[in-house]
Amino acid sequence: MQMMSDRVTNALKQAIGPAMIKLLEDERVVEIMRNANGVLCIEYLGQDIQESDIIISKQACESMIRILASSIGEICNEKNPSIALKLPCWHARFQGLVPPVVEGPIFSIRKHSNQVFALSDYVNKEELSIEQFQGLIEAIKRRENIVISGGTGSGKTTLANAILAEMIKTGDRIITVEDTPELRLEARIGQQIFTKDSINYNSTKALKDILRLRPDRIILGELRDGSCLDLIKAWNTGHSGGLTTIHANSCELAMQRIESLISEVSINIPRDLISQTVNILVQVKRQGARRCISEIKRLSGLKEGSYLFEPIMGGV
Repeated sequence: MQMMSDRVTNALKQAIGPAMIKLLEDERVVEIMRNANGVLCIEYLGQDIQESDIIISKQACESMIRILASSIGEICNEKNPSIALKLPCWHARFQGLVPPVVEGPIFSIRKHSNQVFALSDYVNKEELSIEQFQGLIEAIKRRENIVISGGTGSGKTTLANAILAEMIKTGDRIITVEDTPELRLEARIGQQIFTKDSINYNSTKALKDILRLRPDRIILGELRDGSCLDLIKAWNTGHSGGLTTIHANSCELAMQRIESLISEVSINIPRDLISQTVNILVQVKRQGARRCISEIKRLSGLKEGSYLFEPIMGGV
């Protein structure tokens, strides 16, 4: 297995060249994107995305995508123009697209930060107030379910890992589900499960399997489809104290998004169940190069079909 990984890494290095390798090994680099014209756009830690003077040829990009697809037993071509996987060696998330859905082959590589932030670091950076910090710690101790919402690149996963680290301290058996390994579950009695589209093993199937694996807390990397309903049900039936993330621009819109995802698999939206199960919503946002926690709200109930929110005071 290791020999196969080494062969893939060596083939990739030959295909992409030294400039690209340097970016992958630069700890300051957060994301690398190739546009259809061949130009690389780079996001450095704490900075906005910027266009570089590095160009990756069409041939090199196609070779890279072909090597990666082959390494996981898949084909990326005009009939299957999209591929997502984890890069070997550099432990980064790779998303690639080829024509006809794009003018030329493109990719985005999101690198996992080697720097792990603790929840207390958010207080030290004045991105979280003492009151909010204490509110989150108490929510974890009370086994309340937490939803982190925000846009792409807003820092949802980084905050999720900080909260997950506090959950690990409880000694509970935590099981996580995600498509690519981004959550850091450093717990001896925990377990990570990964979904895989190519074999039709999705979040819904993983969540059903989890219920037979004796979890205390269930963590889903991201709410993105009808499995949202399965998670809500699991949290509500003896497995509370969970965590997930969702794409939304406010706590209120996060609840609308949850309903929208559930509507993919159910005509009836169980608002009573949702209001009883989702406890804490944390909104993160990006302000230029800075990522911050803009609000934390408690979902306190339901009145005449509308969700009731209570802010956790002390915002920064």
